[in-house]
Amino acid sequence: MEQSELNEIARKLRLAVAISPQSPVDLAMWYERSAALLKELQAQFPDFELPHEVHHYFADGDIRAKDADYRAQQHAMMLEAIGRVERGDTG
Repeated sequence: MEQSELNEIARKLRLAVAISPQSPVDLAMWYERSAALLKELQAQFPDFELPHEVHHYFADGDIRAKDADYRAQQHAMMLEAIGRVERGDTG
């Protein structure tokens, strides 16, 4: 995979972090937008395997919305995973 493609995947994943729910009120929007983002990534990069942690991040919006410590942990984990995507180290 080319570096420009890895950078685009990383950019889209950073968007997911930016829109992550801060409260339960944000959940519906989060799940709608994150599902669209995942679908877009899969369509644009069908051969790319997202890191396992990224799938957990997308599934755990409800927990992040209720638990600030968990939100901080997951954000840090996601930023680390995004760095690995940029380096092409997703295995």
